[in-house]
Amino acid sequence: MREIYTYTNKGKRVLNEDYVLYERITPDTAIFVVADGIGGLPKGDIASKTACEEIVHFVKTYFDTMQPHLLIERAIHQANKVIGFLSQQYGKQMGTTICVALVTKFIAHITWIGDSRIYIYRDKTEIYRSVDHSLVNELRNITSLNITNEELEECESIITNALDGSNQYHLEVQTALLEPNDIIILCTDGLYKGIKMLVPLSYNENYRAALDNISTKMEDNYTFLKVVM
Repeated sequence: MREIYTYTNKGKRVLNEDYVLYERITPDTAIFVVADGIGGLPKGDIASKTACEEIVHFVKTYFDTMQPHLLIERAIHQANKVIGFLSQQYGKQMGTTICVALVTKFIAHITWIGDSRIYIYRDKTEIYRSVDHSLVNELRNITSLNITNEELEECESIITNALDGSNQYHLEVQTALLEPNDIIILCTDGLYKGIKMLVPLSYNENYRAALDNISTKMEDNYTFLKVVM
């Protein structure tokens, strides 16, 4: 991992309910997490921050004791338990999307819940994109359903999978083999819906001010994490 960049901005929203966190575990290994508190539920900022912190802490603590896929699954389970506990403490349901990458040398173990996404690029060409857990995608998979694009747009923000303290979430940990100079991007929906992916793909710290300057045009929080192998 030659370069790592993070960026988050609240856009036109009053509160930033996105959160991004990563930590190196060994010189060759790091855990990366991006989360987006669910719109319409309270305390989204707390849910996303809790998910990131719990996952990173769990992976770092138990890294030497479990295989990567099981480690990620258990870390997410722990984060979900804490979110459920906090929901009870606040007396309000809270939830978040997440996307996670555990990268060791040139192997990435990845998973996501909701519509936060993981992209992998090679030579500036997209070679992988996670599939959103969304109502739109589920409706598109029903070939017998006669539904217009306008009707699909009305369902655009409805997700079908979330980390919300219940045991109803589902996940699948996948493995991606990487090459030198590959780029991994984890991001929230506010990012890919509001900005062309060329922006985070080309990002370095020299572009931070330019991204800040478009915040008044962004309808949602927008966040990404970029890893250059």
